[in-house]
Amino acid sequence: MSNNDLDGKVTYQPQFTLLGLNLASAIFLSQAVSWTNESGGWFTKTMDEWANVTGLSKYQQKYARTKLVDMGVLVEKQQGMPRRIYSCVDFDALNKAIKVVSQ
Repeated sequence: MSNNDLDGKVTYQPQFTLLGLNLASAIFLSQAVSWTNESGGWFTKTMDEWANVTGLSKYQQKYARTKLVDMGVLVEKQQGMPRRIYSCVDFDALNKAIKVVSQ
């Protein structure tokens, strides 16, 4: 393995675990924040793309998505043919949740 093979970095935000998230969900949310910022809003990624970047299994991804959508910090919509899931982080909801646990 060369140094070039190690350049795919996930920026992990440890404070996300304070929201009651397990490590996999915190990693998922950290990457969703990054992609939301990069795209300026909505982004779409396959489960394989998520796995390649985060190392999370499909089960871990499904759990994280469900948890984050239920919390209101991740918003999803399906559109297109074939159907794709488009996601974005609701930064207002995320900042509110962080503020609540920080008090």
